[in-house]
Amino acid sequence: SAAAANRRNQRRQQEDKRRIADTATMNLFNAVRRGDAKAVRGLMAKGANPYTNTPDGSRLLDFAAAKGFDAVVLELRESAFRVNQEIDEPNTTSERH
Repeated sequence: SAAAANRRNQRRQQEDKRRIADTATMNLFNAVRRGDAKAVRGLMAKGANPYTNTPDGSRLLDFAAAKGFDAVVLELRESAFRVNQEIDEPNTTSERH
């Protein structure tokens, strides 16, 4: 039926979005390690998790701060803020930054 096809399509879209976000999250540490704020911003836009830890277990935010990557720290903080907003307000779109 059309409803079942629609549900399958929605499920595929969600899986695709999750797969893209997972790949972005895997690439996030490398962007942070390089101090590449532009790459961090792009990966966050793809759904990368700003709460990811480095391989040694420290937070990405702490790693970037220790390296003096201020622009990366700002991107991670803003992304974490947006993630928290989406959790608090799941059905709204916010223009606040």
